[in-house]
Amino acid sequence: MKFTKYAFLPLIIAFIACSSVDSGSQKKNLLWKVESGGNVVYLLGSIHIADESLYPLDTVIIESFEECEYLVLELDPSAHNALDIYKYMSYEGDTLLKDMITTEQYAQIKEYMDKHNVPEMAFSTFKPWAAVMTLQSLEMLSNGFSQHEGIDLHFLERAKSSGKMVKELESLEFQMSMMNRLNAYTGEYLDYTLTELDDTKKYVKELIDAWKQGDSDRIYEISQEGNQYEGFEQVMEDLNFSRNISMTKKIEEYIASGDKHFIVVGSLHLLGERGIVQLLESKNKYKIKQL
Repeated sequence: MKFTKYAFLPLIIAFIACSSVDSGSQKKNLLWKVESGGNVVYLLGSIHIADESLYPLDTVIIESFEECEYLVLELDPSAHNALDIYKYMSYEGDTLLKDMITTEQYAQIKEYMDKHNVPEMAFSTFKPWAAVMTLQSLEMLSNGFSQHEGIDLHFLERAKSSGKMVKELESLEFQMSMMNRLNAYTGEYLDYTLTELDDTKKYVKELIDAWKQGDSDRIYEISQEGNQYEGFEQVMEDLNFSRNISMTKKIEEYIASGDKHFIVVGSLHLLGERGIVQLLESKNKYKIKQL
């Protein structure tokens, strides 16, 4: 479950024919080429936060990007400012974080915030999901990981320097409204999430290694950790599966346009029976090849 719960960290860190899949024995990247009647898009599974060990990227990834006219991200962080984010993260009026969770949970959050020298007044009005994701981002930063080394910003910088147009699969309002409907970051699932903070470095290293090897099975396995806790299914449904359906519809529009799009989404969105790759395969009209 760890992989799913980090899905929105780039935002938090930034502001504090039958379908076919080519088979072969050679190493594959988390990159898929999707074709229909001569129209092409590429789907790249992302690690939003990483370190320099992720690079250099495989030549086929870079060549696929350079072939395209457009870069598509889940959200373009350069198009939004901190105030846009903050208004969704915090309660209005007199409601405080400590009113919405247990005394023990609040004490754990405060202990971690103190560790990172964050004053209580800075997070006292946060919603539970915002407090937890802020802590996760602080843990990652303190362990040498950065969104600037992540796949999303790597290609955003490449797109801007090469003059490519950048599109968003989703809107900020959609993503933040979805988070505010998520009630799983309380109770048992919040307890689990807080206990996992100390394993942040180990987790990200495992994820980077799996990504570099193109090990989609391992990445999916990591995503299922914590599935025994109440709230897991809600998080998976809201943060992953329901979005996969709407993202797939948008991707089909890009395919139909005839323009080449290089689409970067969190790796988990592409994987599994309810992932985007399988959703496209089920249409029985695209040729899909993992590169």
